[in-house]
Parts: sequence; C-alpha cells; structure tokens
Amino acid sequence: MLSRSIVFLLLSGCPRSPATPENPESSPEEAPKVEVVDPTQQALPADTCMDECMRQNMARAVAAEMIEMDCRQQCGVDVQSVAVANDFALQSGKRVAVTGTLRQSEEGIFIELSDGTKVFLGYEGPPHGWKGLIDSKIVVEGTIREGAVPEESLDRNTPHLVDFNAPLPAL
Repeated sequence: MLSRSIVFLLLSGCPRSPATPENPESSPEEAPKVEVVDPTQQALPADTCMDECMRQNMARAVAAEMIEMDCRQQCGVDVQSVAVANDFALQSGKRVAVTGTLRQSEEGIFIELSDGTKVFLGYEGPPHGWKGLIDSKIVVEGTIREGAVPEESLDRNTPHLVDFNAPLPAL
C-alpha cells in the first residue's frame, strides 16, 4: 500500500513531498508553540487538600513522613506544630509535631524546644536507634500530655510526648 502511494506521488508530478513545509523560508521562531502534556498527569483533581499536597511534594528529596507532616500542617489536618511552650495551650491529648533538639540527662530523654522547655519522651535511655540523634534538631509526631503518669514522672508539670513516631530531621 505504501509503495502505491509513493508511485502515485512520483507519477502525479507532485512538486514536493508531504514532509516539505508549506513555507520553507519561515524561521523556527515563527512556528506555532506546541505544549506537550503528559497524559498521566491529566488525572482527576485531588479529593482533598492532603492528596493534592502529597502529589505536589513527592518530588522533594525529603522522607515521605516529613512530607506528610508538612502537608498535615499546611492543610490543618489534626496535627499542630509545637516549637515553644506557648504552643502547648489546649493541645493536651492531641497529636502534635514537636520540633526541637533531642537531649539526654539523668532525668531522661527529652526534646528541648527553642525556648528551653523540655518535652519528655521517657525516663531511661533513648529509644532504639535514636542514640545517634542526641543533640540533633528533630521533629517527632506524637500525643502531648501535660505531665505524666504519676509513678513515672519526675516532674508532673512537664509536658510529655506519648505514642510518638520515629524522629525526622528538622528543616
């Protein structure tokens, strides 16, 4: 079939091939702009703020957990950021993302906030795998409690983080 088309073009005296442009003197700058769109990116819009945020940020060179925490914060989804003592107001019993420096003392393991407030994680050594993070700035998501279970606490007025996730480096 293709050979018949070529023969027809040759016999019909066609002055130019179909690949020859209409106006060979025109410059590439005058060519119409064509936008190439990846059909896989034409998905339906995200159902929620979280979905959209996660989709937009997945290309970042950051742990997925950190991206999720950022998106939760940006979208106002059940996790508030805590970096100073005043941020604890009305947060008792809620999930929070605590940002500070991981410290260890005779009192236990804690996150020291920028204003010097201590948020205790426990009263013994650091959780498994956390020892190398001592004196590093981290973000840990967990449930905040004003004071601790009385038999565990050295200082019942100190905030404690329970049910916490693995730490992530703070940006």
